[in-house]
Amino acid sequence: MFPESAAEGNVDAFVQKLHMGTCPKCQGSGPVDVFTAHQVWSALFLTSWKSTPQVSCKSCGTKSQVQALLFSLVLGWWGFPWGLIMTPVQIVRNVRGMLRTPDPLRASPELERLARVQLASQQAA
Repeated sequence: MFPESAAEGNVDAFVQKLHMGTCPKCQGSGPVDVFTAHQVWSALFLTSWKSTPQVSCKSCGTKSQVQALLFSLVLGWWGFPWGLIMTPVQIVRNVRGMLRTPDPLRASPELERLARVQLASQQAA
């Protein structure tokens, strides 16, 4: 194992490289960060909702959020009572996510957490 300070420096360098690298989805320029798309669908008494994080550039993140928003607008309302409750919640969460702009100089805590998990799984393998 690495000494504590060397391991932390290794993580910081990996996070910074990931943040300033190219988008894994479109190969466009960064900054790259974590963007979460929130979706809901309903049918009568059955409602299902999910939040899907993805590591990407702002453009790809916004595209996923718009798709999830439109999906929820069309298919979210049809369940009682949760479809009527969760559809506006997921729509607002998508709009908030679309309005968020990642810091070009610093990775978000979510990106750092995902980078730590990825490094740990690489070291375990």
